[in-house]
Amino acid sequence: MTRLILRAELKRYRQTLNKGQRAASYRRRFRLKYPHKEERQIEQRISAYFAVTTKKVIQFVKAQYPRPIERGDGFETEFALFMSQLERELNLEMVGGSVDMSPFINRILEFMLRFKEEEIAEYMKTLTGRPFYGTTEWWDTTRRSWIDVLNRSMTKNITDYVESVRDIVYKAVRESRSLDDLISDIMRVNTALDAKKAAFLARDMVGKLNGEIERQLQMSVGIDGYFWQTMADERVRGKPGGVYAETIPSHWAMESKVCKWSDVSVVSLDYGRTWVPRSANMPFKHPGEDWLCRCSGAPFSLSLLHEIDKELEMERES
Repeated sequence: MTRLILRAELKRYRQTLNKGQRAASYRRRFRLKYPHKEERQIEQRISAYFAVTTKKVIQFVKAQYPRPIERGDGFETEFALFMSQLERELNLEMVGGSVDMSPFINRILEFMLRFKEEEIAEYMKTLTGRPFYGTTEWWDTTRRSWIDVLNRSMTKNITDYVESVRDIVYKAVRESRSLDDLISDIMRVNTALDAKKAAFLARDMVGKLNGEIERQLQMSVGIDGYFWQTMADERVRGKPGGVYAETIPSHWAMESKVCKWSDVSVVSLDYGRTWVPRSANMPFKHPGEDWLCRCSGAPFSLSLLHEIDKELEMERES
């Protein structure tokens, strides 16, 4: 639905309301839900993916160390072969193996899209008296891009971990360390792929996708404004008394502020009547774009409602 169609639908519906009903609609705030359950599911799957990697590394090292590697003249070559074999086994496990995430991830993403579509349809019903759904021609590109970024992020984490293992094994062979000492050293770097790392990656990725879906669906039905909506808990960046009270940019400074999807640099302090530049302590991003951001952009159309109601009053008086 373009903005012109939205405007026509709003005008049609608001003609059926009396002045009091129209005024009451200005005070109505529509809150969006954050996909906590889906974030947790993706976190668990990433954590399982990482756990398979660390387990495979330990199993391989226990089976191979130090027999294939000698400290003689051919050490560098034999060590390179040792690591190449480890990397091949990891690749076989990850591509189409027991931890292949593709089917699971696609199901989760499709559910997120459908859920957000229903949210927007519900909001449109409060505006026009009947539900309207946003268009999704952008979805395949967005979904593929998101999955690609997730895969590259996970690959980088695993690559960095394997590099750490490489250094540890190299040093252990050179120093003739025992297998027990080697395994202890490898276990210490397993934090590179632990549950905390999986939680960080899942939150960051889900927050970004959630924000992008909200932006695309709202703009597809002609809504360019949004209320910045934080989680309002102690973890909101910049919230007084919170865990990250001193953090800048402050997401708390954006709570309930009116913004534009089309212009990330401005904010409205009077419900969309006028626009001013965002202050230096505010993020120059949309909800979800910042790292680990759980904020949402709740659809806003108050300025358009005022415009239409003023037009209806003028028509009534003429």
